[in-house]
Amino acid sequence: MRRTGFVSLSFFAAMMATATLAQDAARTVTATGLGIVYVTPDQAVLDMTVTTFDSDLSRLRAGHESACARVLEAVRGAGVQPADVETTATDVDVRGDSGRADRYQATRQYLLTLREIKSVDPVMNAALRAGAGRMRIVGFRAADIEKRRDEARKLAVKAAADKAKLLAEQLNCGVGRPLTITDWPFSLYPWPYPPANASSATPTLGSAASTPALSQIDMTMEEGSETTPPGQIAVRARVTVMFALTG
Repeated sequence: MRRTGFVSLSFFAAMMATATLAQDAARTVTATGLGIVYVTPDQAVLDMTVTTFDSDLSRLRAGHESACARVLEAVRGAGVQPADVETTATDVDVRGDSGRADRYQATRQYLLTLREIKSVDPVMNAALRAGAGRMRIVGFRAADIEKRRDEARKLAVKAAADKAKLLAEQLNCGVGRPLTITDWPFSLYPWPYPPANASSATPTLGSAASTPALSQIDMTMEEGSETTPPGQIAVRARVTVMFALTG
């Protein structure tokens, strides 16, 4: 009998809790807050492409591997660590005019993470001198991005709470305990990576576009210069909170 009474009491408490939640859900206010923290980036991400042509497939493969090895050795010599070099695409295409295949094209694309902003120009110079067909900065980021994201989340939660309080006060109500919290995802690294189908010319090794004169390289990307200011990046967080209304 004592056990039955205990079970009945527990069941009654659970029912009361459920009823309380249902009552809270009937009178709620939901608000979304946005938190933004501006950060000076300390890292850069470069997109690097090596492209070769040949009329013989065997020679193409051997020549392309040699060209890629030469470029990779150059960027590593400029300070890029092996773990910071990622192969993102490898393509071999048939080229020709009037429906006749008379040459092959091999392209390999890399993503380089530079741990220091000041190394952007030296790395780009080294890669281009070694035969890279294209170099471009695809974005900047901060090493402590997750710490900054947490700071933005705190601001977002506060903004949501302040907004809910403002709305409730206009209806002579108060804000009670939070019932649900939703942390909306943002991109991990705050830059727009170019889409795969983005239209852009791809210069080739041996062409005037892919092998500019060294005087031109030195003029546009002088090593040690401040020609690539990263500015600041906005680290964002968006949080939605549902509160119970009181009063």
